[in-house]
Amino acid sequence: MGFKITRDFIRDKDEKGQVGNESVRQTGLNAMFMSEEDQEKCIYKGGKIKVRLLDDDGNIYYHAHVDDDDFSCELLLDWGMGFAGCTSLDMHIESYKELFGEPKHEKLISKCGKWYSYMG
Repeated sequence: MGFKITRDFIRDKDEKGQVGNESVRQTGLNAMFMSEEDQEKCIYKGGKIKVRLLDDDGNIYYHAHVDDDDFSCELLLDWGMGFAGCTSLDMHIESYKELFGEPKHEKLISKCGKWYSYMG
């Protein structure tokens, strides 16, 4: 239950950036505090839930796919915080509706209407 970066908005035009990077089993100190089961959850399994990472000014850093709405989103946001300073995660509105139904809080929907503020 991991993530895969599908779009990188902070790279130069001629660079690949983080596109294609996937979550993997944790190592070092992170692994010390995780069970074998949690280690397996870190591996991306091909999920198609669309999300994006933003900073506290609302700048978009990455688009990604995650395997589930809980562990994978937290894993991605933790990675984004440490790697690039991301502070929040939005879920694509269609993915949100598939998982939870109609959004209950209109103010959490982006101005373009395509994203729902989910974590951060």
